[in-house]
Amino acid sequence: FLDRSAHHVGALVGQCSGASISKVRAIDVSIAAHHNVGGLCGFSGSSGLPINIDRVTVTGSIKGYQDVGGIIGAAVFTTNLTNVDFTGTVGVDLSQCDGCEDGVSRVGGIIGLLMGGRVSQARSQGMVIGAAFLGGIVGKVVKEPAPLSVCSPGSGHLEDLGWE
Repeated sequence: FLDRSAHHVGALVGQCSGASISKVRAIDVSIAAHHNVGGLCGFSGSSGLPINIDRVTVTGSIKGYQDVGGIIGAAVFTTNLTNVDFTGTVGVDLSQCDGCEDGVSRVGGIIGLLMGGRVSQARSQGMVIGAAFLGGIVGKVVKEPAPLSVCSPGSGHLEDLGWE
């Protein structure tokens, strides 16, 4: 069931700021919410304090409407991810989303929206489903140059729903 009103939803924490998270495994996660949805954390970096995430593995199904990621839905300010891995499906379940045809945007295997920080040694395997700004690692990066290093989209594929 996709609760269109829920936001900042994660398997470990909905919103994180000024924290270090390491050595976490979230296995067979099943999350469905509206926006800022992640397998570990829905939204990170709201206070401007750095977030450091290291050695995290998430498997399962992460579903949402906007800013959806296998690890983090939306990351702003300074969010640094190292040695992270996601296996599963990230995106939207159209059978549970009446009226979503106007677009599912910013969907990534690791992060849906990255507005500050960096991602290194990340791997994503599975399926990423959406209509705009899809990525095996990050759906949309709002920073130049792209702060990614040693990342692999692994096996799987992107499915563009093709909405305008």
